[in-house]
Amino acid sequence: RQIKAEFQKLLNAAKNTIPAIAKAMETLRANMIVMAYQVLYAGKLAKMARSEIRRIAPMHKKYDEIAAKIKEKQKREKEWER
Repeated sequence: RQIKAEFQKLLNAAKNTIPAIAKAMETLRANMIVMAYQVLYAGKLAKMARSEIRRIAPMHKKYDEIAAKIKEKQKREKEWER
């Protein structure tokens, strides 16, 4: 009787625990799938950003050169005014 009662307790515990564990594992699986897609998408965005930076870099360099020339001319004009 005692063994049968212990076995019944274990059986009931398994009946209650296994579905909860299965549900938790399915939730985890679903979250991992979503995160995998998010990682792939983030990688794609990073690749696009690097490409855009490479495309814009020469224009940015040219802008910096022009801005430096303008500053230099403004500086010379102020010196002439003195």
